[in-house]
Amino acid sequence: TPITINGGMDPAGLEKKIKRTVDEHNRQQLVGVGG
Repeated sequence: TPITINGGMDPAGLEKKIKRTVDEHNRQQLVGVGG
């Protein structure tokens, strides 16, 4: 299924969103492990 954000496909915006999600995930993991 295609991922639409804010009403449309936006490769650049999608990439930013993915990066932000990954960064947040990594931050949560760091906190969970030892932060």
